Amino acid sequence: MSLRVAVVGGGLGGLAAALYLRAAGVDAVVYEQARVLREVGAGVMMAPNMVRLITRLGLGDALSRVAVSLEEAWEFRRWEDGRVIYSQPMGEEPTASTRPSGR
Repeated sequence: MSLRVAVVGGGLGGLAAALYLRAAGVDAVVYEQARVLREVGAGVMMAPNMVRLITRLGLGDALSRVAVSLEEAWEFRRWEDGRVIYSQPMGEEPTASTRPSGR
C-alpha cells in the first residue's frame, strides 16, 4: 500500500507542499474550494525562503517573469499624516539593517 496525502488548499503553501510530496514519490492530491483559479486583484508578498523553495521546484524562471522587486522591505508611517518614520531597504539580498527616515 502506497502513501496517499490530501492537501487542503490550493494556495502557494498547499501547491508547493503537493509538488514536494510528488517529487518524493508520494501520491498527493490538492483540494481547493474555488472552482476556478484566477487573479483576484491582490498582490502576494513572497519571503526569500519561499522564493528559494519555488526555485528548487523549477519555477524560478516563471516567477522572475512576473515578479516585481520591492525597494523597501518595511515602511512605517505616522498615522496622522502618513509621513515615513523609518524604512528598511530591500535589495537582492535583504539585510536586518534599518535606516531612520525622519520623525
